[in-house]
Amino acid sequence: MRVKTQFMAELPISQELADNLIRFAQQHNSSLEDILKTVVDADQAGITPTYSRLEDDPAYKAAEKRILPKLYARARAYWKSIGHTQRLALNDAELDEQSWCIDPVGIPRLKSDKSNVVLPPDPLVATADRQWERWQKNNQGSPK
Repeated sequence: MRVKTQFMAELPISQELADNLIRFAQQHNSSLEDILKTVVDADQAGITPTYSRLEDDPAYKAAEKRILPKLYARARAYWKSIGHTQRLALNDAELDEQSWCIDPVGIPRLKSDKSNVVLPPDPLVATADRQWERWQKNNQGSPK
């Protein structure tokens, strides 16, 4: 689809992208031109975009790149101590695909362990749930 601006410039883009841009502009009560201008202005000003997924943020990726080798070393040390040669032989790329977590006891777990392991409740999640319930209770009659 060709999107025409008020200056009659044409921009060849797919119909799907055009529809998504138009829908996005409508959701934000803005013109398509204003949305695109905001994106370009932010880029030129060096403003980092907000990512819809934390994992897409370059800062997250950089931190992950620094942290994962340390976690993998910890996992390998554990597997070596218990003689688990099959897991000890996994390289970093394989661990990137297969790692799940290090449980509260310190045992490194792979995704294949998920059906065999029951992790205890996360205290942070429990705290957040209690706070959410308290907030809902306190704000039940509040206007929205």
